[in-house]
Amino acid sequence: MIRRLDLRGKDLTKAEVNLQIPRAKLDVVAAMSAIEPILEGVRTGTETDLIAFGAKFDGVAPKSIRVPKNELSKALANLDPKIREALEIAAQRIRKVHQDQI
Repeated sequence: MIRRLDLRGKDLTKAEVNLQIPRAKLDVVAAMSAIEPILEGVRTGTETDLIAFGAKFDGVAPKSIRVPKNELSKALANLDPKIREALEIAAQRIRKVHQDQI
């Protein structure tokens, strides 16, 4: 069930707002120990290994992970301009967030 918070009219600091927002409890050490082998497999594995990860986690096992350039061009040409604009705005925002973290 989603809990609604009505913070209108309250003069809260960022820290106080963060205390009001429910957060999931996460054991970072346990999570990292679970994902480290996967990350290492992606870093050092072969294309076959990557395809196996795709099958395991996404239920998809393509013949190759490489998308031919002509397929990329065709997909871009057929992309709805509004969708492309939304994706470009999202990419700009993602870059800005990561730039601000540096």
